[in-house]
Amino acid sequence: MVILQQKIENYMEENMIKRLFWFLLVILICAYVSVSYATQKSNLYRNKTYAFSIIFPDGWQHRGGQTPHTVVVSENLKGESIIIQVWQLPKIISLEDFSEKELYSFISNSFDEIKSKYNGAIMEGSGITYIANKKATWILFSYTIRHAFTTAKVKTMNYQVFHNGKMFQIACSSQSDRYKQFEGVFLNSVRTFIFEDPLWYKFP
Repeated sequence: MVILQQKIENYMEENMIKRLFWFLLVILICAYVSVSYATQKSNLYRNKTYAFSIIFPDGWQHRGGQTPHTVVVSENLKGESIIIQVWQLPKIISLEDFSEKELYSFISNSFDEIKSKYNGAIMEGSGITYIANKKATWILFSYTIRHAFTTAKVKTMNYQVFHNGKMFQIACSSQSDRYKQFEGVFLNSVRTFIFEDPLWYKFP
């Protein structure tokens, strides 16, 4: 009888230890997810004028742009940047209405504009994707930028998407030799870009 009681007690103790282990594991996982989400959300940028939001990479600083169309510039201390620009279109149009041939013609025309701004720019890739559930285009290009007494080789992934009569452009740039290191960082941030309903802002 004593031996049986000891076995029962040992069994209960072992099960209690297992339950305690799994309980603590669940708490640690929940805490990690909460901290990760809070960290990511801490660099949320919201623009109520153009009704969009995006989560920039953790630790990056953002500021206003120097040109009329530049809405926000987010950058790290090494010079990588994500720049969002907005242009007013003559009328409300959607890339959904374009055929594939027309979209690639639009991409070609867009790159012609890029070349006029950055002499010697080279297109490394282009295509069609989606941003905020809307059809968008992308162009990956490299170029040399020159400042006083210095030059730098830069690579930029440029996205364009139309919404409510405006063209939104998201340009993700890095020095060419570091682009691969930040490619995933850029993509993760772009994937958080959403268009918002202005009615949201009427509520606290």
